[in-house]
Amino acid sequence: MGKARRLMGCGRFAYQAGMFMLWMFCSNPVEADRILTNMDVLEEATRQAIREGIRALDAGPEEGRSVVLSAAREHEGNWFVESLLLDELTERGSRVYLDSTGAKAAADTLHRCTPRLSYQIIALQVSYLGQHRQGLFGESVVERSAQVELSLEIVDDSGRIVSLTQGKGRVRDRFPADRLSTVEQPSYPFARDELDSKSWTRFLEPVIVSAVVGVLVWILYSNR
Repeated sequence: MGKARRLMGCGRFAYQAGMFMLWMFCSNPVEADRILTNMDVLEEATRQAIREGIRALDAGPEEGRSVVLSAAREHEGNWFVESLLLDELTERGSRVYLDSTGAKAAADTLHRCTPRLSYQIIALQVSYLGQHRQGLFGESVVERSAQVELSLEIVDDSGRIVSLTQGKGRVRDRFPADRLSTVEQPSYPFARDELDSKSWTRFLEPVIVSAVVGVLVWILYSNR
């Protein structure tokens, strides 16, 4: 009778241990259709910064008016920010000319006021904040952050700064670690970061797993 009770106790413990291990294995995986590339999250953060900056301008581009768009200084991401600025201003109804097209001279010929919207990239980057596992045996994911900060200014024909402001944008998410090569395509320098492969969590996780398994085995045999 005592042996039967011990067997029943071991059976209950085995069931509970199995459910515990199943729970530890289960996690909330990152859905494949929600995985964004670094350029995707950087674009969203940049749009946030652009919209915030334009809203804050005291004399922003008005619907139907012309504006010359130019970069205040060189940056490897100017083409990226400029394309999104062009998209945003066009959607707002402004007629936008790029500085390189000689648009200012053409607009002057038509006797139109052509304020200049000058932008400067203060921050444009994607950062990997760390790598960890979801649950004890779950999927390994990478925490990611895209940060953008822009300076926007309106300059009139005389060169006077009419309005000056800044816009910031930030997007945080995560993606499966085994999809790193996918999210980094295409590989522009400002949309990449180095993932620390020597993170202490990679060494700690096997130790935790071994300790938990060891405790479970010890409890199992101690109940016999």
